[in-house]
Amino acid sequence: MNIPPETLEWWASMDVPPATEKEVARVERAIGQPLPADYVRFLRQHGFVEWDIDTPDSFDYSVREEGQVVTHTDGSISHLWDADHIERMAADVRAPGGTPPLLYPNTHFPIGGTPDQDQILMELTPKAGRIWYWPERVDEWGSGDNTALGFVADDFTTFVENLRLGD
Repeated sequence: MNIPPETLEWWASMDVPPATEKEVARVERAIGQPLPADYVRFLRQHGFVEWDIDTPDSFDYSVREEGQVVTHTDGSISHLWDADHIERMAADVRAPGGTPPLLYPNTHFPIGGTPDQDQILMELTPKAGRIWYWPERVDEWGSGDNTALGFVADDFTTFVENLRLGD
């Protein structure tokens, strides 16, 4: 995976350990399926890392708006969620109408967050591994203004390699 030296230096300064096999297995159990190989390789090498919040790396995402696809350039990432957080989030996922309400599609799970408290989601099905941006909303998924995800990348490697450094 092609990661800028500045990002690698930042991660080294944060002293985050690589994810253990046990942590990866916990996440897989929580979501009910194996994780994509590129995401596992990243976690086993770099861990559940944080990006420099003062100059977060940014990404583009595309959303269907008023019948057309619009690309936004203002996505940014601050961290990857650790196994504990992913387990808690997976336990909270309920069928629509459940308690708590389902806030994002149950075909996705959160792998990271943004400085603005939005989420980076990984698709479970039908195309496992694709990366999506979800502007966090309080309405149940599919109601109110909680009806859109922004497509980011076909896989985790492409997501990381397309991040713009401190943009």
